[in-house]
Amino acid sequence: MRGDKVWTVEEDEVVRSKYPDYAAIRKALPHRTYFACRARARTLRIVKERPPYTGKELSIVRRLYPKADREDILSSLPGRTWSQINDLANRNGIRRAPKPFKITGIKVLDQIRTRCRELNYSMPDLDKMARTKTYFAKAKWLIRNKINHRAIGRAVDALHGDIEADWK
Repeated sequence: MRGDKVWTVEEDEVVRSKYPDYAAIRKALPHRTYFACRARARTLRIVKERPPYTGKELSIVRRLYPKADREDILSSLPGRTWSQINDLANRNGIRRAPKPFKITGIKVLDQIRTRCRELNYSMPDLDKMARTKTYFAKAKWLIRNKINHRAIGRAVDALHGDIEADWK
């Protein structure tokens, strides 16, 4: 109807005999695109159908996916691969919780980075708010081996915090 060539019985046989090697199918049928060959394989029902997701599986993914370990999730959903679980989560807008920032050993930097994680800010976001160029995003305290106190003060101010001296 759209002007596309109609698939012939001979072409269908080529798809059946050479599936799943799409490169070989394309060589035998140079006038067909890769996506047309894939669609025809699905139409002929020679593609392995994946079982549909159940409501129970979606419920498990909603509960465990954000925080649980990979092994726990896989053991709760037998017969599913990690890529299938990722696919289900992505299609339903479920995301993994972000990993905490690595500890620097510098108390004030660790507190700033922890506060950013609580507020769901990235280090480039903090640099933009504190007007520090790339100090936090590129961990410049490691490169220069010295802390930029002005950047720390601006970051604390941007995160609505207070600096407190602890005298001994």
